[in-house]
Parts: sequence; C-alpha cells; structure tokens
Amino acid sequence: MSNKIIIIFISLLLLIGIIGCSSKLQFTYTDPTVENFSKSLRYENSWEKDPTVGELERNEVREDSFDKNITVKVKEIIDVASVRLETGEIIKYIGIEPPAMDSKFFEEGRNFNKLLVSRKKITLEYDLRGRDINGNLLAYVFVEGHFVNAEIIKHGFARFRPHPENTKYDKAFTVYQKDAMKRGNGIWSLEE
Repeated sequence: MSNKIIIIFISLLLLIGIIGCSSKLQFTYTDPTVENFSKSLRYENSWEKDPTVGELERNEVREDSFDKNITVKVKEIIDVASVRLETGEIIKYIGIEPPAMDSKFFEEGRNFNKLLVSRKKITLEYDLRGRDINGNLLAYVFVEGHFVNAEIIKHGFARFRPHPENTKYDKAFTVYQKDAMKRGNGIWSLEE
C-alpha cells in the first residue's frame, strides 16, 4: 500500500514538473481555409531573441498595428519578395521592391529567399493593411530567428519600398538599405 502511495506521489510531482516546464506553449491553428487563416496565432516573436536585430527594430512596434502573428508553411518561392503557402495564399513581403525580372539579381534574390524560407514554417506579422489590391497577404516574415524582409534588404537583393500604411519597420529598412548601398551589396554593386 505504501509503495502505491509513493508511486502516485512521484507521478504527481513529475506531472507538475512537466506542466511547469511547458508554461511557454505556442498555440498554432493549421486550418487552411481563408476564413480561418487570420485566426492562426503564434504568441511569440522569435526575432526578439535574435542578437542581430537592433534596438531600432524592437522599438518600432506600434500599438495600433495588428499584433497577432501566425505560423504557416511555405510551399513555393515566387521571387525575392513573395511566396506561396501550402494553403495556396500568396504572401508579399512588406517593404520589398524586387529587382526587374531581366536583372541578374532577380534570380539571385529568389535563390536567397529560397535559402531562407523554402519548405519551412514561417511566422507572419501584419501591419495596418493586411492585403494588397490583388488580395495577397502583406506581411513581415520571420524564420528561425531571422527577420527575412530585413535580411533581403541588408544583402542588397531588393530595394526598400515604403508602403503608405505599413510603416512599422520603415526606419530599420532605411538604415539597412543605406548600409547595403555603402557596402555595395547585391543590386547596389551596379549602382554608381
């Protein structure tokens, strides 16, 4: 009888320990329907732990922005600034102007985007306007601790293009583009 009590007591302690260790759960819905797409939530910004992300980016979060992030899986890379998800939705990266299709940097940028996000789960963060005129989702994209929009601009695979309503990271993007220009990264190696 006393062995059963000890076993029950130890089991309870282990259960309490497991519950305590998993207090930082992430909640992700994977319903692929468009109606439920925006209900998919992820309650963590992985980029906040990224030491390469500067204070400028962290301080740019506005209270009036859409503050819920969703985690989704990439099916296809369209170009440096857009991907198709397994749900069929197309994501356009906020703040990114891809190079012309006839530019040598079009394919290089696409390959860089592929390296970062292909077949991976990405986290989307929205700003004020969630869709473009074609119905594509507009988002800031994060993967494995990297801020994809920023990485593309930093490496010179695209220009920063301000959006009139989605301005959350404009200051950071401006800093990254100036640095890429100064270093002659990517498209800026051809500029005079």
